[in-house]
Order: sequence, then structure tokens, then C-alpha cells
Amino acid sequence: MNQLSGSIPNTLCEHFQKLERSYLSSDCAGDALSGISCSCCNECFGLSKLNNRHGVCPSTEIKVVTHQIGGYYDPWKRFQWSLSDGLNYPLIEGGLFHAGQECFESDGCDIPTTLCSSSSACYAFQISQHIKYGSDYYIDDFELLSIYVDGIEIKTIKYRDFSGAFSATSYHQEVVEFGYSSTNGGLTIGHCDSVRICGSEVPTGSRERNIFDQLVKISGTENLIDRQTAEYKAACWIIHEDEIQFEFSETSSEKQSYLLHQRYIMELLRFKFNLTGHMRNKHECEWYGIYCDEDEIVVRIDLAGEGLSGELFGELGELNYLKILNLEKNRLRGKIPVELANLRSLEEFYLGDNDCNGA
Repeated sequence: MNQLSGSIPNTLCEHFQKLERSYLSSDCAGDALSGISCSCCNECFGLSKLNNRHGVCPSTEIKVVTHQIGGYYDPWKRFQWSLSDGLNYPLIEGGLFHAGQECFESDGCDIPTTLCSSSSACYAFQISQHIKYGSDYYIDDFELLSIYVDGIEIKTIKYRDFSGAFSATSYHQEVVEFGYSSTNGGLTIGHCDSVRICGSEVPTGSRERNIFDQLVKISGTENLIDRQTAEYKAACWIIHEDEIQFEFSETSSEKQSYLLHQRYIMELLRFKFNLTGHMRNKHECEWYGIYCDEDEIVVRIDLAGEGLSGELFGELGELNYLKILNLEKNRLRGKIPVELANLRSLEEFYLGDNDCNGA
């Protein structure tokens, strides 16, 4: 991992835009700590959104697939879509991928964009289509893109019945809303139901629901509604008892979401490893064995020889900026979760003198 910052130069943007097929991404999302600015990137990554994720999504995977389209027109230059959460915060977006190119099956033009998301949240998918085509061209009911939830297609968006007059233009905008269904416990078009959180029914838009939806992204719904789990206990403590009060709104940043995840993971450490003697209502950066940088991001966990017991858990893999993890000389057991491979900043990992084995 490098520590680059600054803006992607306009000359580089112009170079990529001239290429027949180009795709540019960087750590330019929200308040990504890298501080990179990129006006021409197709996709941005940041604190809570990683590329090349290891392991399955803890809760739900949303995938948008842009389909191949044959012909000699250029639809991509005026085609954009975006997926936002219930707070109108943009999550993923797409559009210009194969400008000016014929797209046939052999070219592999079906383009998937995936997001590990929350199965308890609500979403809005918006697409704007603006296509010009010349004379003698006819568009008849072709599939433009599809939306999948955990591999199941829930919506296909099409163009329909446009005949070609010279320089004719078609413009269309559509919004697809889907969210948590209390009937099947998953994401369903037209639903945005209440969720039972820590013993109470909580509607969308409330502080409790917003925090819960964020935590479901990394722990899944089942663990967070089971009263016997460490995940349930940690989540309810953060929602109702924690003196550090997290609030979420349309202006919330990725950094705020990440800090909530970090706080929650520290509480999971306490419950799962039977930690004692830590200052629970203090910031985790003040805990013994926890070290943070100037942005209050945990960069080192050193709990060697502290008598920890239990199993390693996948949520640790969400600490994107953790550099040192030292858990040696304890009583930990079980398999090393594959999700720990998501610790892209990790430089040192010590797990000796425990009873753990490979993932």
C-alpha cells in the first residue's frame, strides 16, 4: 500500500478519455484518508469501500451488470446510473465504460459493479439514459442493465421501441426503490420495512436504524438480532449506552461510518476475547494495547500475553488501516478467518503460541 495524495492530473484524465476502452479508479471516495481527488475516475474507493474484497459479503451483495449492446451507435457517452442508501448517500455509480465501441459477446462487455451492503437498509437506484442514433437504426427492447441481490435478479432496465430518424435523441430517467422486507428478511423492490432492534421496532430514518444498518454491513442481520451473540450485545451497547453518540444524516461521511465500524469492532474484541480492565466509555484510542494515528484511526493492536480466549472473527478484516496486529501468547483457537486478508495496510501479524490454524 502506498501513501499518495493530491489530484489526478487533467492530462492523465484526457489520456484515459481518449482510449477506446478505459477504466480508472483510485482512493477518491468521500473522506478517504489518502486525500486523492479524481474528477474522471469511473470508481472511487475509500475507508469503507475496498477493491478486490476477500471472502463473501457478511450481509448482502448488490451487483449492477451493464449488458453488452451490439450496433454502431454510441450509447455510453450519455448513460449514467447511481445507487444511494436511505440517507441519499451515494454508494456506487457507473456510466462511461466503452465509449464509441461496438460491444459484442466476444469482447466481454457485460460489466459488473458490486457492493457489500446491508440487508436491513433501503436503497434508491437512479438511471439517466440519453442516446443519440443515426438514420436507419432501430432499438427494440434491448436490456441495458440488471440489478442483482445475492445473485438473484430483482430488476432489468430496458430501452423499448425507438425507431431511427437522423440525429434522433432518446432521454429517459427511472428510479427503482428497494429495501428490507420483514416478510422474507431480505431486500425487495417496493419495501422499506421497520426492523426489530434491541427489543424495539425501529423505522427507517431513525438514529438507531441508521447505526444498525451500518453494522449489518459487516456482521450480517442474523448475528445482530440474536440476543445471545457478542454482535448483538456490542451493537445494543453502542446504540443505547455508549457515551460517544454516533449520528447519521445525508451529510455523513465515509469516515464517520468507518469510525462507527471501528468502535463496534473494539467492543467485539471485549465481548469475544473476554477483555477486562479497559475503559469502556473512553475512546478506544485510550484503551490499553490500542494505538491510533492523528485521525483517531486504529493502526496497531498489541494484546500479546493478555490471557485472551475465544476465536478470531471476520470483522477484524474491516480495520482497513491497521498496520500491526499482535495477539501472540494467548488462548485463542480455531481457524484464521479469510476476511483478515482484507487488512490491506497490515505490515506485521503475530499469532504464535495460540491454538489457531489456517483459513
